[in-house]
Order: sequence, then C-alpha cells, then structure tokens
Amino acid sequence: MKFMKWSSIVVVIALLAVWGSQAQDWNIQSVAQGPDAAKQRVLEPDVGVAPNGTTYVSYIDQKANAIKVIQLGGATAELVRDTGRVAGTSIAVTNDLVCVAWEELSDNTGVHEIWHACWNADLSALVIEPLRSSTEGVIAGQANGAGWGEFGLNFDNTFSPDGNIYYSIWTEDYSKLVAVKVVVGGGLQPCGEFPALPIPDAPNRYPTLHVDQDGGVWAAVGDVSYPPGPNIWAFYSSDQCASWKGPVDVTPTGLYSDGAGIARLGDKVFFVYDEDQGADPGHANIDTTVCDATLEGPANCVRRNVYKYGGFPNIATDGKGLYVTSLNENEVKFGYSCDGGEKWVEAHIPNKYNTGFRDPDFGAALSRFRVATSAGADKVYVVWFWRAEGKSNIMLASRPKPCQ
Repeated sequence: MKFMKWSSIVVVIALLAVWGSQAQDWNIQSVAQGPDAAKQRVLEPDVGVAPNGTTYVSYIDQKANAIKVIQLGGATAELVRDTGRVAGTSIAVTNDLVCVAWEELSDNTGVHEIWHACWNADLSALVIEPLRSSTEGVIAGQANGAGWGEFGLNFDNTFSPDGNIYYSIWTEDYSKLVAVKVVVGGGLQPCGEFPALPIPDAPNRYPTLHVDQDGGVWAAVGDVSYPPGPNIWAFYSSDQCASWKGPVDVTPTGLYSDGAGIARLGDKVFFVYDEDQGADPGHANIDTTVCDATLEGPANCVRRNVYKYGGFPNIATDGKGLYVTSLNENEVKFGYSCDGGEKWVEAHIPNKYNTGFRDPDFGAALSRFRVATSAGADKVYVVWFWRAEGKSNIMLASRPKPCQ
C-alpha cells in the first residue's frame, strides 16, 4: 500500500493473532495495553538498547498521567506527574543509566515544557529526579506543520558512545532549535546556539540527535515552509555541542522532505527522511542522504532510496548494519543494509495497524515508529503504537540482526 502523508485514519477491525509467513523472522508482542479512549490510552513509545544489549521501552500511560519504562524481561518503572499532562517519550540508555525525555502540557499557563529524568539500569531508583530542560516561560516541543497542533514528537535525546554525556534537543516557540547536555555526575549545561535557518522565522519540527564514534554531535530538523521546502537541515558539533557548524540542506531536491533520522557508520553519515516524490502526489518514499562525515559537517552528499512508500522514519546502527523503520497504511515498514547503504533489503512487518487519532488536548497524535539495536545485542527492535479491538497497545517486534 502507498503511504499517504495526510490520509484519513483506517479503522482496524481485528487484532491478528497470526501474522503469517512474511513475519516468520519477527517476534511480535504487545508489551503494554490500555483502553482506546481519550485520556485513557497507552501511547507514544520509544525503544533503547544499551551497549550490553539490555533493552528498554518507554511510553505514556494517559490514565495514570505517567511516564513508564519497561526493561525487557525485567522491571517496570513509573513516574506519575501532577503538574500537567504528559505527552511523548524519547529514551536514551547506557549500561548504567536509562534517561527519558517527555513533553509536559500545562493546564494553566499554556506553556508546554520539555522534561527529563533518569533511572539506574535495573529501574529500581531515580538517579536524576524530574528536571525541566526547556526555557522557563517559553512554549517548547510543539509544532504546527500541517495546520494542527503536534505534541510528543518534537524532541529527542541520546548518549555519547562512552555513556559520559547525555544530550537533549527540542523546538521552542515553533521556530527555535535548542539543546542541552548533562555530563554524568554533573548538572545541566546549555549547548551553543544553533545558526539560524536561511528561511526567516521558519517553523520547524521533528529535531533529532546522533553522537558518532568520535564524539561528534549531529543534529537535524525539518523546516515547515512551503514553498520552498520543507527541507531537512543538518548541524554538526566537534566540541560537545559548545558550537555548531551549519545549517546544511541535505534535501535540496525541491520535494517535500520531512521527519529526519541520523546515523553515522564508518566515515559516512546517513540522514533518513520521507520525501514526496512529486510524480506521485500525496505519497512519500523513504530516502537517505549519504554524506562524508567531516569536521565541518556533512559533505559530498548523495541521495538514495531506501524503500518506496513510508513516512516518519527512524534509523539505527550497531556499527555494522543500518536499520530503518517507518509507518505505512497497512504495515510497519522495515529495511536494512549490510553494505553501508549501497543496497537495502525490505523485511516489513505485516500488522494492519491503526496508529493515528485526534486527542482533545494533543491535537493530532502521530506515533513515532522507532528502531534500536547495539553492538552488544543479538537482535534489532522496532516499537510502535497500535489501536485495535477497543484497546491501545505498545507493540514491540524483534528479529535476529541480519548484519553480522
């Protein structure tokens, strides 16, 4: 089926107990379940895999107004908030820490904020108590890209490979990109200001972060101008986010590009995104821009197709393979490359999902489809939100890593 970027929601009649032969390599399970009703759902998940292979899933429990974290095969942690509704999760993990960022919607002031908290590895204790990351009094983490309010999608977090620095990024006041870092054992520190996009006051959304094997920090964000965009803009920092090079337009095609993800493998950096192909209006493919990773940022970039029809992608690497997931009308899209992005193999997850809805407070709630693995893991994991048979579900699929 083709992915229609702003299509109406398709109702799923039944949750399939058997996914069929196409999914024989996948183990698919619901790791959390709740009602499918306003302010009652479980939703907006993320997945993280520690260097040693321990896997965690974060999500929002609307009924409890809580951030929840599951260690696969282990404990569950719950962080109940009474200061405002919580929306969205983004998880970053090391062998010792599990950090979750989320958006908090103020019921009184209308100023939404980005927060984070961290647990120890077995989720038995909070190591960093809930802490507001965003600027006090400034609306954060919200976008308005297609004429609707979007919550729970406009922030990201990650760790440096050595686990010593935690980074977080988000949007403020619709048009400003902001990041901070926490050196483990220390406090919150501001990152340098991002150079402005060349489009004055351009709204932006879906910022993302990646720290490479050398400690270089890569960031990307989509602008929401049309015309000439939307495009994906990349930034690079060689000094632990004290300053940024860029922005570099990694999608100078004139087509509608959105929803970036970043991974570095070897001497190349990969920006994955959905892109309206023009000849097929209303539909998007998943493409990647492959660039040389230099100290000045991305250079000598080449655009390649990952697979046809998909949207809002995410990318992960374990240092050997590249793994991309995204949504589509009737399946969870997944592809991998074992040769540095030269050839992509499709291995989609048949699911007949129903992932979108309008929340009375969130506006349009579009679940992110997320993928994660690590060098110490023997599997790759994909997580998504699914509505079926009056239930909301946090779904997790795993399969042995094909790139060894």
